[in-house]
Order: sequence, then structure tokens, then C-alpha cells
Amino acid sequence: MRKNALACLAAMSIIGAADAALAHHSAAIYENIWMGLEGTVVEYHFANPHATIVLRVRGAGGQATVWHLEGPAPAMLAREKWSRDTIKPGDLLKLSIMPLRSGEKGGFWHPRAVQARNGVELFSSKCTVLSDRCEPR
Repeated sequence: MRKNALACLAAMSIIGAADAALAHHSAAIYENIWMGLEGTVVEYHFANPHATIVLRVRGAGGQATVWHLEGPAPAMLAREKWSRDTIKPGDLLKLSIMPLRSGEKGGFWHPRAVQARNGVELFSSKCTVLSDRCEPR
């Protein structure tokens, strides 16, 4: 009886942990579209569980807004040749993001959809930067 109770408890713990992991990696908070964004890097964090970029974006009227962008895990970025020194505060970037469904200033960025504002690609991009979609070229 005690063995069965322990086995049941262990199974429930594993199922609960898997459920939490799936919820964490859901993309449901993002729109299923890519949009272009240009701005100045305020902060860049190359840290687990996801790298982040805080970007100051100037609107049509010249008013600045701050966007909080979440990217992939540092392990994935390292495979794309990114490091903690790839982006620095003050860098000017163009990137494609999947915006938040809530309408807040934030979203998800992908390392293959980022370039310097002067048009120089930081990496061998497979996405069309500043387009409606992130598609193979």
C-alpha cells in the first residue's frame, strides 16, 4: 500500500512538472505575426532562462517608448554565435518581433531577425527583417 502511494505521488509530481514546463514554453502570449521595430538598446541581458533586450523606440511624433523583448535561451543564442557582448547599450538595431497579444510594448525576438540600423546584418539571417513575416530568403 505504501509503495503504491509513493509511486502515485511520484507520477503526479512528474505530470505536474511536465505541465508547468509546457505552460512556460507556450507562445500563446504573442501574436502570430512578425512586425518590424527600430530603436536604441537600453539593456541587453544574456542570462537564463531567456535573453532580453530593452529597446527605446521613437514613434512617428518623436515620442520615445520602451519595449521589453524576450528572446531565446543563452544556450540557443550561443549556437548562433551570440554572447553577452554581441549587443551593447546604445547600439541601434532593426529587428522583427512577435508582439504581445495584450498590446503592451513587448514581444519575442529571434537572433536571425536582428541587424544593425545601418543595414549590416549581425548574423547570417534567414528571416526578412522589418517584414510582416519571418520567412526563409
